Amino acid sequence: MLNKNSSNRDYDIVIDEAGGDITYIPLGASIEGNIITSCTVIINGTLKGDIKSDNKILIGSQAEIFGNISASQLLIYGKVHGSVFVNDIIILKEKCIVESDIVTSKIICEKNCTISGHIHFASDGAVPPPKKQIYETVKTPAVTNDGSESGSVLKKWDFI
Repeated sequence: MLNKNSSNRDYDIVIDEAGGDITYIPLGASIEGNIITSCTVIINGTLKGDIKSDNKILIGSQAEIFGNISASQLLIYGKVHGSVFVNDIIILKEKCIVESDIVTSKIICEKNCTISGHIHFASDGAVPPPKKQIYETVKTPAVTNDGSESGSVLKKWDFI
């Protein structure tokens, strides 16, 4: 449900905890893998993988997502690196960072949110499914202060 508060300026997606199951990923948690669920999802940690919910997804201010997101409604306070597909509405809160393309039927952007990508509007609400993306950690040579080699980099591979 979209809720417009009394100031007529600020919007939020209402997360009704009494109305159904909620999947919660707390601050400090790091998950590698895909999540597919029909319930509401609240993420405050790190996710390296795709997430798909038939319901709402809330990305907290400390959260970082490395993967595609697909939901009916999406509220972003944190960082997203991956394609975003939302059937109903996406709300980008102040200071959030979205480094990806967005496909949605409605969007609300607060001031000082950052989008590095394209926004595509699906007028009939039929949002196409995301393309497959794989994130992997690859060891790369790097010289440390003591002269030893170590290091790694997160790489993204896109598949159609």
